[in-house]
Amino acid sequence: MAGPKTTTSAVSICSAALMSLGANPINDFDEDNEGARIVAGIYPLARNELLRLHPWNCAIKRVRLAADVDKPAFEFSNQFTLPGDWIRLRDVSNGGNQVYDYKVEGGKILANLSSLDVRYVFLNDREETWDAHLVSLMIALMKSKIAYSVTRDLQAEQLAATKYERALIVARAIDGQEDPPETLGAGGLLGARIYGSY
Repeated sequence: MAGPKTTTSAVSICSAALMSLGANPINDFDEDNEGARIVAGIYPLARNELLRLHPWNCAIKRVRLAADVDKPAFEFSNQFTLPGDWIRLRDVSNGGNQVYDYKVEGGKILANLSSLDVRYVFLNDREETWDAHLVSLMIALMKSKIAYSVTRDLQAEQLAATKYERALIVARAIDGQEDPPETLGAGGLLGARIYGSY
């Protein structure tokens, strides 16, 4: 007989991090206990930090942007408002052609085009849709962020940070294997490195 189905959530991730440090689990961020108070304020910032570190496949969206009515003061002919859930750009194209001549400033993309096709990392706060490696990585990140507050042990904090850094390397590599190889040339990896869109 199968056991109860568990759903990944912000609370379950934080609870796992707490338990891995020897603290009691939590069932809600609003609980009146030290563990809940420690993780409640840290988790949203840590999640956004992790999502911005890499273009995770489970947090990618596509959108076609039309130019705003307002124009940039100089250098570019148009500006495009980034989506409200934007965390980080993955790439920008127009009519199937990669675009590299653009800037991101103040929640806008500035470019000399009338429309843009954008792939971006969005604020995916539905942890149940995350890849298993990203969930494990988020647990490791939370553990590194709360280790000292929970244990009052600097060695535990350092060990948690080291484990997180190692897990980050593995998770990025596995996530990247699902994408086709980038090609060198006018576009692809070389262009991305030059213009910073990757």
